[in-house]
Amino acid sequence: EWTNYQSYRSASKLIDTGDLIYCAGDGGLFTYNNTDNRVQKPSSINGLSDVGVEALAYGAENDVVLVAYENSNIDLIYGKDIYNLSDIKRKQIMGNKAINKVMFDGPLAYLSCGFGIVVINTEKKEVKDTWYIAEGGAHLTIYDMASDGTYLYAATAEGIYRALAGEPNLQDYSNWQRFSNLHPNGRFTQIENLNGKIIACYSPASGNDELYMLDNGNWTRVFTEISKVYDMTVAFNDRIIISNNGDEI
Repeated sequence: EWTNYQSYRSASKLIDTGDLIYCAGDGGLFTYNNTDNRVQKPSSINGLSDVGVEALAYGAENDVVLVAYENSNIDLIYGKDIYNLSDIKRKQIMGNKAINKVMFDGPLAYLSCGFGIVVINTEKKEVKDTWYIAEGGAHLTIYDMASDGTYLYAATAEGIYRALAGEPNLQDYSNWQRFSNLHPNGRFTQIENLNGKIIACYSPASGNDELYMLDNGNWTRVFTEISKVYDMTVAFNDRIIISNNGDEI
């Protein structure tokens, strides 16, 4: 029998599912039980399909944890059951296949990938769609996604795109529109919905990040004291948590 020795010293990603808190460390995944304080370390020896966690997300509707690995492999964790989806890992795609972030909306998980957007139906445990949203259906790095119920927003290497969430054919790139009034060719690495207002992080090559808020169709600069954003997430429905370089917020 084998024992798996992984490094759990440095935590990089964390999600709270209610009973369990999932945390990704440098070497692997571990869980903390809020009820009995137990710590467990699922690994490739006892159920997980891979190593090197790149993204972590929780879908409350189907009580599922999505684990995306550095090699683009995916595990869906339903309690004690683990279901593997290796479609992106196996698919022959020119360029970057990295899964940068995951956004849940009901049973659907939207994966922001190095080539476009992949939609997973966690109820059917299958890939539902793949969207190439750049002009001509070209590959485009998607860093993050958000939704306000009416629109889907994508933070990309070439500006911010949006499309009507109810549009039945989002595979057609012409249904995605890029904002021309906010750094249309700039790199945006984070985007979140805070109380119906979209907040996006512009990350230019200079290294000085800028945060913008979309309110009634207009973008305005916010949180100007922050110059570096590592991650953004909305918690408790009305608060945004920004991991930065020490600036107060």
